[in-house]
Amino acid sequence: MFSSDRTDWETPNLLYDYLNTYFGPFNLDAAASMYNAKCAEYFTKEDNGLLSSWQGHNVYVNPPYGRGITGKWVNKAYKEVYDTAMYNSRIVVEKDFTVGDMKPPTKVTMLLPARTETKFFKMCANAQQIYFITGRIYFELNGEQILSEKTGKPTPAPFPSVIVVFDSEHMSIPPSWGFIDGKSFKKSTPKHNVTIECEGGISCVKEAVNTTS
Repeated sequence: MFSSDRTDWETPNLLYDYLNTYFGPFNLDAAASMYNAKCAEYFTKEDNGLLSSWQGHNVYVNPPYGRGITGKWVNKAYKEVYDTAMYNSRIVVEKDFTVGDMKPPTKVTMLLPARTETKFFKMCANAQQIYFITGRIYFELNGEQILSEKTGKPTPAPFPSVIVVFDSEHMSIPPSWGFIDGKSFKKSTPKHNVTIECEGGISCVKEAVNTTS
């Protein structure tokens, strides 16, 4: 059963598989535990991903949710990507630069609550891609959907969700935005052809991504 006091919401495996197919492959889970990490390399609460470097990685982040908490992770994502982009832009203008002098790109894909009234959501305006997930996500606990104590059925989150992508290679391009069909991530769905409808800058077309293994 969901609680408004809860800050950790485990990413549904079907949703992660889709995000990894479309925005990955991810090689760092920056906000995880040893029990739910999505990547071989990950930071736990003890590691403190907010104090660790993400640069040079394709990062997945489903951060803690809560007042005064989520914004720190959004700010961290933007800073890691911005620092990579600014470093590489300075290298390019130097006379004798080579590609080897540049840092590898940094990309951060975040699963966030779509709380448009919050300060942290305003920071998302700096992202390169923003996709609202229609409907509500069925978060998991230890790989299983959370069930209602009353009905025994899977319980959706009490808030809408959004995917936000910061990308050091596309910071000068106008952001793309749109919607992802949330129905495709229910356990009962036999096939996972997910349609994105979007407008804007980065490879933005209506398309389907097959995440069926």
